[in-house]
Amino acid sequence: MQSRSIDVEPSMSRILVAIDDSDASRSALRFAAHVASLRNVHDVEMTALTVWQPVETVGIDGVGLKLDADFPSAGASLLDTLIRETGSEAFERIVRSGSISVEIVREAEIGHHDLIVMGTRGLGAPHQATLGSVSQDVIGNGEIPVAVVPATWHDEPGPVLVGFDGSSASRAGLRWAVRHTPESIVALHVIEPGAGRASAYERLADQVSHEVDALDDSRIRLEVDEGDPTSVIPAHESSCIVLGARSGRSATIWGSVTSHIVSTARQVVVVVPTGSRY
Repeated sequence: MQSRSIDVEPSMSRILVAIDDSDASRSALRFAAHVASLRNVHDVEMTALTVWQPVETVGIDGVGLKLDADFPSAGASLLDTLIRETGSEAFERIVRSGSISVEIVREAEIGHHDLIVMGTRGLGAPHQATLGSVSQDVIGNGEIPVAVVPATWHDEPGPVLVGFDGSSASRAGLRWAVRHTPESIVALHVIEPGAGRASAYERLADQVSHEVDALDDSRIRLEVDEGDPTSVIPAHESSCIVLGARSGRSATIWGSVTSHIVSTARQVVVVVPTGSRY
């Protein structure tokens, strides 16, 4: 992203980075450090969390949980190594054991974090779950925006792209982008081929105008494109994709489009829950 493509307001001052020993986690740490550098790094509290999940084993006494006795020191060593690679020491370090997605959501709530940063996938040891898989659970069960960072992420120019279809979820995504992104924003509505771009654009302009008026922001550019949104949205030039999503603790109900884009996009994807206060 550009040097100021995602900013952090005073209300966005605590970032939680969930990591394992994968390249995606290294990118997640670099991204978090990059976001913090856009402000005075001392104004942003960053926490790196690694969770070691007990391995279920079957023995003569039945099913039990096996966890290496030295996991706290091994986890601390992992955090120290990866954080050192970022060139920034401004991270609090936390090592936990348990269900990875549950512990991430719990720490985000306990620590009153404003943004969770995760890699899209992990290639950790057998006793670690893949971050790419648990990111689905974290997004579906948390109430805090989640930035999902691909292993290949690097700072590159481009607008922030918001998938917008007029739903309450997409409105939440647009509000988040306006409040936390000082650079240009593209509100993109994807329609089925032949559905009529002109009428779709008019509807988009009407829907976005209510949000723009309410947020007093003139940086938003409207675009309408045709095709499958899972391929059209990531194909547009952007430094970051922002998608709103419905989520809840009782069930994962965020859309298949969002899920697919999170898993495949080359850009950072920020998923904003509908009820998020951010």
